[in-house]
Amino acid sequence: MTSEPVLEENAWPAPQDAESAQAFYVRLSHTLNELMATLDEEATLIRSAKLRDAAAIGTKKAMLAEDYRRALTVLRANAAMFGREAPREVEELKLRHGEFERILQTNLAVLATARTVAETLVRSVAEAVGQKAPRPSTYGSNAKRPELSARAGAIAVDVAL
Repeated sequence: MTSEPVLEENAWPAPQDAESAQAFYVRLSHTLNELMATLDEEATLIRSAKLRDAAAIGTKKAMLAEDYRRALTVLRANAAMFGREAPREVEELKLRHGEFERILQTNLAVLATARTVAETLVRSVAEAVGQKAPRPSTYGSNAKRPELSARAGAIAVDVAL
């Protein structure tokens, strides 16, 4: 069993000058690139019904998203310094963030579609199982056949699959 790396609380120290602002920008760009690639990979895997593979990258996606969130927190807290020391990089990040939002929306739409398909499939199977229940061939205490429930029967789903 491997353990995932734990993000340190101060993983994104606030830049103090133009050089450290540039290094911050490079690192943030790298994190954003990885996050966007991971979201794109997840959407591609889900579209091709490789759900186990898509689930396997969930931890990586969560860690990258948290890393990106922490970096944005530092960026916002030091907006004046970044605007002064690295204005071109700030504008580039704004553009890249817009691209990230589009990729994120696509990813969320793919996830929502996959969930809807899965729910519909489970509901259809439950209804099919419920319809195949044999009609009782005995009479109840009131000398009538028992009524069948209109609800679908219960099914069990192994989520480990």
